[in-house]
Amino acid sequence: MATNVQHEDEFGGCSQLVLELLSAYLDGEVTQEEEARAQALIASSPAAERFYRQQLKLRAALRQVAVPREQSVAALEGRVWTVCRRRRRWLWGGSAAAALLVGTFAWLVGGESSVLRLARSPQPALSSGALAISLDRPVLALPELEAGSLVAPNPR
Repeated sequence: MATNVQHEDEFGGCSQLVLELLSAYLDGEVTQEEEARAQALIASSPAAERFYRQQLKLRAALRQVAVPREQSVAALEGRVWTVCRRRRRWLWGGSAAAALLVGTFAWLVGGESSVLRLARSPQPALSSGALAISLDRPVLALPELEAGSLVAPNPR
């Protein structure tokens, strides 16, 4: 009885050693000597019995929890890519809607743009003679080509 009092001081009145012994007893991982000791602890210590019953309830509850069925890697990969494609589709749709909204807002607020004003303004008509004169007088001086050569001589 003195050993029980010595071990009944930490978790719910049981020490770590008692908890380990009772857990091993529940798992069936004890020798005959340890099994007898665990049964004696359960019979003599209310805290040890409380821990033992608590662990039995927990074990029963865990057995009733549904275990997820195994999935193949390919099935999981397919689901992940489906979600990614769906998100990408929403992203493109949202981007298009946002661009349309910004464009509409800019059109309503901005009025007539400078590009439209430039396109609508009358342009002065150039005479064909002015164009011909400017073609006769190039802006840059062009080097003279030798007869039959496509490359100009190197000016040194």
